[in-house]
Order: sequence, then structure tokens, then C-alpha cells
Amino acid sequence: MSGKSRSRLLAAAALATLAAGCANLPRRAGEPAARPPQSPATPWVAPAGLELPGAAGVPLGGSPGEAAASLPPALAAALSGQGAVLTLPQALDLALRNSPRTRETWLAARAAAAEVGSQASQWWPDAGFTADAERARASAVGGQFNFQQTSYSPALDLSWLLFDFGGRAADVAEARALLVAANLTHNDAIQDVLLDVSTAYYGYVNARALREAAAADVAGAEANLDAAERRHAAGLATVADVLQARTALSASRLELHRAEGDMQVIRGALATAMGLPAELPVDAAPLDESLPVTAAAEGVDRAVARALATRPDLLAARARSAAAERRIAQERAEGLPNLSLRGAANRIYYDAPARDPGDNYSAQVLLRVPLFSGFEHRYDVERAREEAAQAGAQAETIANQVRLQVWTAYYDLQTAALRFGTAQDLLAAAEESARVAAGRYRAGVGSILDLLAAQSALADARAQRILARADWLLSLDMGPNPLWLLEDLLADIAIAPSSRVLDLGCGRGATSVFLARELGVEVWAVDLWVPVDVIAVTIEEAGVADAVQPRNADARDLPFDDGSFDAIVSIDAWEYFG
Repeated sequence: MSGKSRSRLLAAAALATLAAGCANLPRRAGEPAARPPQSPATPWVAPAGLELPGAAGVPLGGSPGEAAASLPPALAAALSGQGAVLTLPQALDLALRNSPRTRETWLAARAAAAEVGSQASQWWPDAGFTADAERARASAVGGQFNFQQTSYSPALDLSWLLFDFGGRAADVAEARALLVAANLTHNDAIQDVLLDVSTAYYGYVNARALREAAAADVAGAEANLDAAERRHAAGLATVADVLQARTALSASRLELHRAEGDMQVIRGALATAMGLPAELPVDAAPLDESLPVTAAAEGVDRAVARALATRPDLLAARARSAAAERRIAQERAEGLPNLSLRGAANRIYYDAPARDPGDNYSAQVLLRVPLFSGFEHRYDVERAREEAAQAGAQAETIANQVRLQVWTAYYDLQTAALRFGTAQDLLAAAEESARVAAGRYRAGVGSILDLLAAQSALADARAQRILARADWLLSLDMGPNPLWLLEDLLADIAIAPSSRVLDLGCGRGATSVFLARELGVEVWAVDLWVPVDVIAVTIEEAGVADAVQPRNADARDLPFDDGSFDAIVSIDAWEYFG
């Protein structure tokens, strides 16, 4: 074959190979191209026919019923069974079951657990099996001798790292520390969801109360207008009184419309915090107004110390700092000698009856001593050391943030309790003033200005009381009111009178007092952080000192024998020791 013929043959083979490759490209006829916009100032518009991720089957509109139908079946059934009027524990339960935030951190923790197993696999040998079939044709002595043969060769190979100056141990320790961090991050996400839902729940209850107060103000303004019109008809008042009363009524109605709009917005925020569509018509059950509004009995120093020891976001940062420290040891081990074992064995079968199979094997102990890698190892260790210092600094930053948050929340709670007491007194005085002003005006001895001023002061006092109670509820930084949670829990379980009950994580003892009073049981009030004398004050003031025994103990090391209690109750505390 001439050189020109060989060139043509090679060109034809190259074209055939290129055509075969192009035929395998993932291309669809008529598929629209998702090109970027033409300039930085131009927004991207999806071309016609392009299906955006997640957009298929998403309706452009619909009713709240359609939104509820799009929920998971179990969640929709639970929500419809509660009639969409939720107590706070029900709202928290729905949020934890439906929240994508907790699902995300839970899956991340599971992935971190798998990573621990992956890193621990370095302690085991690595074994593999291969098999090959070979057809060979060869010639020798210028083509005078030609032969061909077919062979089959199964093989086993093994490698095992025996010693590496702690590199594998550091990898496993780092993975374990990151698993702890992932688990604590999941706990932090749970607390964030609980806090967000509690905040939205209390915010909605507050907005609804403001709406009801605005409706009461409208009713009062309508009564004032009726009184002014009656006096004007009787010739005892001027038209100016009627006009001023109408102006006050219009202002009250405007405030009512604003309160109704705010209530709807916050109701959507509550649904969103629960992981539900904002248009789903959820409602909150009324709160128990008889619950006392009290200040914090625990000192701020103890509150800060408890937060520094139990806050999951801070503990997660410390775990990440510990993982970064383990990375230093791993990088150091990369520059040290390692000892490994390698082995291989195979058998070759020939497709020729005259040839017997051939067995081959090898084993070696390999010592590798790194000598020089362009200073890469030195810089890797330095980088790991600086990253560990950075992670430690991040943990310190979070600790300072925790201190500030607890300090702020503590004094917000103290101030809110004082404000509520003052707002109660203000409301009582405003109600009496409005009643007197209305009576004086109807009797003809008071002016319309006095009446409207008293009505305005009453409206303001109603709003101040509602806002003060809402501030107190939202200042309960450790979560929702434990008595509401306990009351909801007791609706589903039965604890017989005279039972022995362990209240685990009792805080200042409010739940223990509730159990003793409402159920007639004997309670052991146990908390790690709140001093016994603080718990004792709550118990004595409630008059149940003979039924409640306060103790300081760690939930993971309780000083009680098995079978000491008929029931164990833990309200809003499991995340600190669970």
C-alpha cells in the first residue's frame, strides 16, 4: 500500500471515529438553549419551552384548600384533625415534623456519621479481584516465526497500611468531631425552629388581641358618636361635637383595618415558620390569661454560665475547632514515614491443551520515607495550624455573642415583667376614666374633648397591656411557657394521684408546682443549673413544700434507684441533656 493510500485510510478512520462520538452527544432536537442575558443590566428570561427545575406541576394560583391538599398526607390529616386552630405545642409538633431546616441538618448529621465510617475504613486492608482475557499474535525473526495465543488470568491483590504515625487516627478523630458538630448543629436547628414558631405564635396572638382591642375602640367610638348625636338633637351640644365624634370613629376604624391587615400578615408568618404554605388558614388557640407574669428568678451570671455550657451552636463551634486541631496531626503524619504491606496472586490459563496454567504471587513490605515535595508538606501543616486557630477564634466570637444574647434577654424579661404590671394599672385607671368621662358627657357636665381624650387614653392603655404581655412572652428566651406545654401534655397522658413523679429539668419549679397542685402527686423537682434555694422559694410561695422535693442533679447521673418513680416528666429541657 502506498503512502498516499495509507493517509486516506487514516483520514477516513478519524472521520468515522469523530462521527461516532458526535452521535453519542446528549442532544435533543428542538430543545431551547438557556443562554445568559446579553448584558449585566439585563435580567435573564427563560426561553419558551424551557422547563425550570421544580416548576413542573406548580400551580400559578389556588385556594387554601388546594394548598392544604399539597401537603404530605400525614401532615394534612393532622392539621385537618385539629381544625387549623392550634395550641402552641401542636404548632411546635407540626413544625418539627415538617420543617426543611431540621430535615436538612438531620441529613447532614447522617452524612457525617457515614464519613466517620469511611475514615475508619483506613484501618482495614484494601483487597480487590481482577480478571482479564487476552488474545495475542506476535512474530519474530522478521516474520519467519508467527504464533498466537489466548490466555485468561484471574488475580487477587491486597494492600494494607500498617503504620503511619497517627495519620489515620487523626482522620477518624476529625470525622468524629465533625459528627458531634453536625449533631449539635441539628439541635441548634431544632431550637431555632422552636423559637421561630413560638415567636410567630405569640406575635399572632398579640396581633389578634390588638385587633380585638381596636374593635372595642370602634365600639366605644360608635357609642360616643351616638351620645353626641342625641345631645345635638336635644339642643344640648353643637354640631362640632358630632363632627369630632365622627372623626374619632373614622380614626378608630382605620386603626381596626390596620390591625386586621397586620394580623393576616403575621398569620402567614406563623404558617411559614411551621413549614406550611403562607396561605393556609391556621389559627392559634387563646392563651391562658391567668398565668402569672413574673421576672426571672435565676441570676444573670448563672443564666450566662448555663448558656455557655449548653448552647448547641456554641458547642458545635467548639467541636469544629477540635476537628481543626485533629487536622494538624493528620497533615503532620503526611510528611512522616509509613509502613505498608502489599501482595498479589494470579493464575494464567492458556487456550492450549499442551500448556498448563501458571501460578504467580508476590508479597512485599514497603517503607516509604517522604524526602522532598517542594515544601508542600510544610505549608499544609502551617495552613492546618492557622485554620485551627481561626476555628478557635470563631468559637470565642460565638461565646461572646451568647453572653450578649443572654444578658439582653435577661434584662428584657425583667423589664417586660415590670412593664406588664404598670400596664395593668394603666388599663384599670383608663377604663375608670373613660367610664366617668362618658357619664359626665351624657349628664351634660363634661365636654366632648374630655370624652374623646379619655377614649383615646383607654385605647392606648389596651394596646400597652397587650404589647407588654407580648414582650414578656417573647422575652422567654429559653422557649415557650412550660406550663402551657405541660397542660397540653397532660391532656394525652394519665398520671394517677399520689404517684411519684420526677420533673427532670424543672427550671425554677413552676412545672413541679403545677403537677403537685393539679394532679395531687409527689414531685421530685430536679435541675442542674437553678440552685435548690431558688426552686425552694417557688415551691414555698405556692404552698406545696410538703409535696415537692427540690434537688440539683445531672440528668445523666441521677441519684435515684431504678423504679423510684411512676412517671418522668421533662418540659422544654430535653435538648440540654438528651
